[in-house]
Amino acid sequence: MKPLLIALFVTAGLSSVAHADDPAEERFGEFHVTLKNAEYCKVAVNGAEWTATEFERNGKLLMVKALRLDEVSSFDIELTPFSPKLAPVTITVEEKEFRRVRKGRVYYLIAKAAKPVTFPEAKPDEEPTPDGPKKPEPPEEPTGPPDGPPDL
Repeated sequence: MKPLLIALFVTAGLSSVAHADDPAEERFGEFHVTLKNAEYCKVAVNGAEWTATEFERNGKLLMVKALRLDEVSSFDIELTPFSPKLAPVTITVEEKEFRRVRKGRVYYLIAKAAKPVTFPEAKPDEEPTPDGPKKPEPPEEPTGPPDGPPDL
């Protein structure tokens, strides 16, 4: 009975290993970066807004998830802090930077930033205004009664 169970587990294990190495399988990666002088930011990957993100450590650790490594070889990740006093930062991540990391019984492809991201201060002309650019106001027309009696 035991040899039958062992053979069954070995066969199941070999079939799962063969399936995991399937070249047609999609490959996804994660990018981890520590934020120094800001918490929680907006993320855009290759110019498109990215919502597959997670934050840990009160918003100081950003994890950008679901990066398709089989379609694109490099990613331009733009981080935009919510504070208008800070300017956005762009990080480029190459496919070769992703490493296999084991969490429990599952392997993930993870790339980590070489150093924590510090957002530079925004220049005064780069500060976005909530209302957008101000429009010039039209000249005011006088209102009220005329200055004197009308000439007849």
